[in-house]
Amino acid sequence: SVAAPPGSPLGGGLTAEAASDLGLNPGTAVGASLIDAHAGGLGVIGADVSGFNLPCEHQPITSRMAMICGTSTCHLAVSGRALFVPGVWGPYLSAMVPGLWLNEGGQSATGSLIDHVVQGHAAYPQLQQQAQLRGENIYTHLNTHLGSMARSGSAADLLGSSLHVWPDFHGNRSPLADPSLKGMVVGLSLRHTLDDLALLYLATVQALALGTLHILEAMRETGHDISTVFMCGGLSKNPLFVQVQANATGTEHKRRRCFLFVSLILVGGGVWIEGRLRIMAHIRSVRVTSYSEDTSCEMFSGMPVVLPDQMEAVLVGAAVLGACASRGYSTIQEAMARMAKVGRVIRPDPSLKSFYERKYKVFLQLFSHQREYQALMDQS
Repeated sequence: SVAAPPGSPLGGGLTAEAASDLGLNPGTAVGASLIDAHAGGLGVIGADVSGFNLPCEHQPITSRMAMICGTSTCHLAVSGRALFVPGVWGPYLSAMVPGLWLNEGGQSATGSLIDHVVQGHAAYPQLQQQAQLRGENIYTHLNTHLGSMARSGSAADLLGSSLHVWPDFHGNRSPLADPSLKGMVVGLSLRHTLDDLALLYLATVQALALGTLHILEAMRETGHDISTVFMCGGLSKNPLFVQVQANATGTEHKRRRCFLFVSLILVGGGVWIEGRLRIMAHIRSVRVTSYSEDTSCEMFSGMPVVLPDQMEAVLVGAAVLGACASRGYSTIQEAMARMAKVGRVIRPDPSLKSFYERKYKVFLQLFSHQREYQALMDQS
């Protein structure tokens, strides 16, 4: 057998028998295929982002992560060299984009977890009834309800300040790779109203987003340089889920380092205060003596989420493979740039940065405490 990169033409195309069964012409190009999540990655990650003011613009595709999110979620990032990320699958050469290494993180239960939490709540029949009366699906109704619960001018995210979820009800796939972990909820009361259901739903969505941040941090620590998320799948159609992903993963990140060496000619002196040099003098002149960079000195805060204009991104990815197999494009990256399109960009709310930094600390402590509790119970 021969390993063929994605999109490579196979054999002589469709056989006469296969062409007859499919209603196509014999010899129609057949490309080397991908699993569905990886095809979804091709359908979003290589889109041309010119003019959208994104941090990944004018940067290589390695600055992007694709999230294919539905019942479970895959987090796909590529790199030019092999990067070994603890708890994340890979690296696999040419597994998604030919010539690049793929790392694949994931969450075992995302959409299925949200369904489990919502449908198991005592107020679920009330939610169904109200949503049906308004002609809405239950998640549109919950999102609207959360908006009505929030204080005027305040983000609904802040309603999750006293309810916290550890989302590994089906074990942790990444970055802990521990199937024995269980879900946790802290902050429950005896109430079982629709308000309480909405808050538990919000806390679950926030926990899943913090799980994405957990994966992102593991990838960054080993050399990935990700600045933008490209999302597709069923959950990408839920505006709350998408916005919370942007808000919760929007921690400040120095993507590239720069060094500026400056000579100050001073009259007087200086003093160190709280780790910074406060100049106690008049600056007579400033002279730049040298400047170097390892690529750029851009700083950014936030992790924008890009949604495709075609929501069925897996089909776009499959079309990319077919276009390359039929020699419509010379490379997968060229085909992605031409065929994958940006639909909308969801930007993080910078006012929530401190909130999610604190909530992420709680999130990590939930995991730490679960391990502590299990260690105590394992003592003989």
